[in-house]
Parts: sequence; structure tokens; C-alpha cells
Amino acid sequence: MKKNARFFAALWTAKLAALGLKALRRNASYFPGRLALKICPDFMGRVDKPQRIVAVTGTDGKTTTCNLLGDILTDQGEKVLSNKLGSNIDAGIATSLALGASVSGKAKYKTAVFEIDERSSRKIYPYVQPDYLICTNLSRDSVGRNAHPEYIFNFINSAVPKKTKLILNGDDMISCRLAPGNEHEYYSIARMPSDRTKSDNLFNDAALCPVCHAPLVYDYVRNHHIGHAHCPSCGFESPKAKYTADVDLEKGTMKLAGQNFDLKTDTIYFAYDELAACALLLEAGYSADAISRSLKKIHIVESRYLQKTVAGKTVIGSISKGKNPEACSSVFNAVRSEKGTKEVLLMLDDKFDQKNSVENICWQFDADYQFLADPSIEKVAVVGPRCLDVKLALLLGGVSPDKIVTSFDTQKGPDLLPLKAEKIYFLYDNYYYPAPARSLYDRIIKRVEEKEASK
Repeated sequence: MKKNARFFAALWTAKLAALGLKALRRNASYFPGRLALKICPDFMGRVDKPQRIVAVTGTDGKTTTCNLLGDILTDQGEKVLSNKLGSNIDAGIATSLALGASVSGKAKYKTAVFEIDERSSRKIYPYVQPDYLICTNLSRDSVGRNAHPEYIFNFINSAVPKKTKLILNGDDMISCRLAPGNEHEYYSIARMPSDRTKSDNLFNDAALCPVCHAPLVYDYVRNHHIGHAHCPSCGFESPKAKYTADVDLEKGTMKLAGQNFDLKTDTIYFAYDELAACALLLEAGYSADAISRSLKKIHIVESRYLQKTVAGKTVIGSISKGKNPEACSSVFNAVRSEKGTKEVLLMLDDKFDQKNSVENICWQFDADYQFLADPSIEKVAVVGPRCLDVKLALLLGGVSPDKIVTSFDTQKGPDLLPLKAEKIYFLYDNYYYPAPARSLYDRIIKRVEEKEASK
């Protein structure tokens, strides 16, 4: 598309809006792009794009995978355009493209890494056509917005450009079927000792064969429908992966393409994010040794994962997406799988005073709160406006009533735990609680230190 007067008006308005927001110390992730699209609806098609575009989509893991990709590429000496701190819908991508272009609309970057909201696919891909697209997974998400994984599958599937090469999770029986006419490569984690032959989650969104609708047989499963399966009726099965990793969570290592990689955390879902980033970079021609060396310098963004050892106790803060039962279940499963005694503080619920607050709390009863009934978990504290709803879900999951304490006041969270266990977990929703999350984590650390000092 040619650049016209409307395009330049949109571009310069977006740049001026971003400067104004920066002066006010406000985040310029969404509003400048929104203005640009109001003035020039096809702005993203007219602005020059970087030579190589990598997109990441999926229910969970988008942000972490994008951050890893951006950090590794930066360490490799590349200047990367991204929406790392911004919105992943069309207006956010428009903002990034506007700020990544000169006043004449020429691209200032050779490489872009964009996180793409699944439902925004149809608005973005007609104008921004990725060279590579990672889909981390597709699973049950917020019911009010995303309905069902197959519904979101169709959003992405109908929009992926034909030129785009997909890097897909071969262990996800839903997203592995995206864009069958495109070029594909798959990544997978080899069978682990902790894998099961039958899911113990409350739901499995890939219980039936997508071809003939007969029941799938899982050769092994990790969470929900993540694993390897086949259909005895028609022969459909999990795809063979080019990038298969041997993961050892206890040792914190991942072996891939003959190279050992350091895992950033000891949880399986972060291992998948790291594997996705490595698979993409290997497919793009980067050496395994170079990727490994860059990974050693990188840390998971602290808004998503925190860990500190204080007075012999490990205090862990981990994001756990509200209104997303699969994400919460994965975190709960990781907690119960850890060795040692544990205490858990939950701050997950949907705040009543938020613009996007919902009254429908059905997702709470799809989450696997029964995992927190594990004997190694000695106390579960719940805070927030919906703490009693969460308490009910915990009770239905089999958690003993004498292990549960609640408070409507989020600030009281750190005071509800006895802090006697070897590991203290703080699980929070960073969307509804962006400000209190870090301060409460720091208060838990402080309380542990004070308790030790008083001995």
C-alpha cells in the first residue's frame, strides 16, 4: 500500500501522542496506535515493516516466549522491535509499528517480535504477515471472551497468512492442527517420569479425535490435553517433532539439538516457553551454542516469576491468570509436585471494581483446586473480594477446612500464613492486581526475616 496524506497524519499523531504520554510518565502501549487506526484504518498495511517478523500467539506463555526471544536476539546483537511492554491487540501492534518507523514511515528495525492476541488475528494478519508464527498452546481460557479453544482455533486458523511458517507445540492436540497448508515444524518435550497415562484434571478439551470424533487414547499426558495421543479408529496421532527436548526439572536442564540449555525455572510450563523460543531460533538458523550462551544471561521477567531464599525458606511468587482455569491448574500442579512442605497464598479472583469485572465465576470450578489438597500443602490463604468463592472451590476440591483462611482485604495476605513450611508460594493474577503483587511478595519476605530474627 502507498503512503498517503491520511497515513502521515496517523503516523505523526501517534508519535506525538507517545511523546505526550511519555512526558506524563504514562504507558504508550495502546493509545497512540488507537489514534492511528482511527485516522487511517489500514495504517498497519501502509507503514514499512521490519524485514523479518516473528509473531507469538496462544492461550498461555505468549509474553514469556516473546520476552525470551527478544532478549536472546538482543544479546546476539540485533535491534529488536517489540510490544514487550504493550498491548497485543491491533492498536498495540499499530503503536509498535508507528514508534518503530521514521517520520517518513520507513522501518528502523530489521527484526520484530510481536505478541499477538488470538482474537485479534483477523485484524492484524491481513496487514502484518509474520515470517514465523509460534502458537504456544490453545486451551480453555476466560469463558466470557474466549468461549472454547476450538472457537479461538478458528480465529487463528482463518487468518494465518500462507507465507507464514508455523512453529507449533506438538504436545498440544489442539494447536498442532493449525494451518495445515502452511509450512510447519513442531517442538515437543520427551516423555518424563512424572507423566501419566490418564489426565487427572477436571477437564480435557481434546478428548475426542478431531478427524473422526472417536475417543483419543493418550500414550502419556502432563496436564489436560498436553501430551501424546493417538486415535485407534482413524490413525490420527500427535505429530512427530523436529525439536524434541529432554527436560530435567530437578537439574534445571533441557537437552535439545545436542546442546544443554539452562532452564529459567523448575516448572514445566516455563520449560515449554523456553523450548518454543529455542525451536524458533534454531529454525531461523541460529546455532544451539549461541542460543545457550545467551540464555545463561537471561532472567524471567519478575512480574511473572519471583524466587528468593530467606532464612532457609524458599519464597516463590508466580503469576496465575485469573478467569483461566487451565493456567491456574498448571500452577497448582507445579506446586503440589514440588518437594518439601508448602504454604500457599492465593490472590486470583476478579475484582469487582475493575472495568472488565464479571459476575460469572464458573471458571473457578473448572480449575483443579483438588491439587492443593496435597498433604505437603499445610496452609492455603485466600484474599480478595471473591475469597469465599475460592474457598468453596477449595472445599469442593477436598482441601481440609482447617487448612483454609480467608480475608477480603488483600493487604492482610502475608499475615494469614504461619510461615513454617519449607516453601511459601504466592500465586497472583497480575492483570487484576498489578500494583499489590510485588509489594505483598516483599512483605512475605519481610515477615519471614522478622520471624527468623525473633527466634
